[in-house]
Amino acid sequence: MAGILGAFGFVVAPYLAHFFFLSAAAAALPFLVRDWPKVFAGACLVVGMGLLAWAVIGAAVGMFLFIPVALLLFVAAFADDGVRLSGWLVVITPIAAVTAVPVFVH
Repeated sequence: MAGILGAFGFVVAPYLAHFFFLSAAAAALPFLVRDWPKVFAGACLVVGMGLLAWAVIGAAVGMFLFIPVALLLFVAAFADDGVRLSGWLVVITPIAAVTAVPVFVH
């Protein structure tokens, strides 16, 4: 069984590599705006929640590797005391991430 799964991984891996590349590129997006603390915090929140939803949706193909990245970005959004995000952004982003999972999984 392990040999079959290993062979399946070698066959499918070239077709799924772009998913990993795009996920890693999305995780790097907040660092492009690190000079603006409020924009950085908002980008961390949105990208973190998006990656968390994406990691749950793509868990079968290995996207679960991005769960720690998503959680760190989510925590980074609230790490600075001087930056307060909009209440709507803080409420809507997790709701959108939670509703995206059943839409794509179903």
